[in-house]
Amino acid sequence: MKRILIWGTGKCGTEFLKISNSAPFLEIVGITDSKIIHSEKRFGYSVIPPAYIREIDYDCIVVAVYSESVFQEIRNTILMILDEDTKILRWDIFLNEERKSLLRRKYKDSVDEEIKETLRFLENHSLTVRNNFSSLVRSVMVPFLTS
Repeated sequence: MKRILIWGTGKCGTEFLKISNSAPFLEIVGITDSKIIHSEKRFGYSVIPPAYIREIDYDCIVVAVYSESVFQEIRNTILMILDEDTKILRWDIFLNEERKSLLRRKYKDSVDEEIKETLRFLENHSLTVRNNFSSLVRSVMVPFLTS
């Protein structure tokens, strides 16, 4: 089980929390946000000020924001607080890596050549390619084909 600290209590953080709560391989050990000044309870979890993140035992900090530039700002803040190297991932990258890891574990002993080829492909590619293609099909191709 992977122990994660979530950074972000906005819309993205709330959505990521919903996804994380249904993942049996994740344990949420805390939540923080740049706007938190005093510890409080939200979503059934302790939400702590960023200054206290070094007191939490976690495997990874997952930053739940949509913007890459905001992610980089938060990442820099985390590195200033911790003064050490820690695993910091944006929420979508984290989910992609976890999904790939689950697939590798589930099918690692497969003798099926197609499955082996797929696992090799996933070593260097994102799982979200299909998801992006599905979005493209729904938004562009379906209206085109039905008109």
